[in-house]
Amino acid sequence: TGAALVIDYKSGAYRADKLMDHLSKGIELQIPIYLMAAEKLLGLRPAGGELYPVMAPGRRRGIYDAPAMSKIAEISTRSSGLLDGPDFRNLLEAMKKKIPEYVERLQKGDIAVRSKACGECPYDHLCRFEKWKLIYSEEEKVWEKPAR
Repeated sequence: TGAALVIDYKSGAYRADKLMDHLSKGIELQIPIYLMAAEKLLGLRPAGGELYPVMAPGRRRGIYDAPAMSKIAEISTRSSGLLDGPDFRNLLEAMKKKIPEYVERLQKGDIAVRSKACGECPYDHLCRFEKWKLIYSEEEKVWEKPAR
């Protein structure tokens, strides 16, 4: 069977360098979901997926199955998303386990942002503290990249 390399082009300002951190916390599942869909619906073996900011193409980041990618494209060995085959599959499986949790929350209408907000500050309307970003800093880890 063929291999799938999924590329998600981002048109706005996007921090692709945060991908591995977000995946380790079980958030930002778009690339893993695309890879699972390519496998299930198209019969392709997931080889990798990347975020490609069109405004800064040199800043693309992704997750890659090193053995599979070595046959179809060259990826820098310094890439934090370059994983050996079993680690790549473990990442996809960990993300797959998060999907039902998110679906259940959405079905219940739970779209709340979970952050450690400042609270009842009288200067909230002036503050530049971006509370919505905090959901990425406090989530528990659901997957850990093995040390090389």
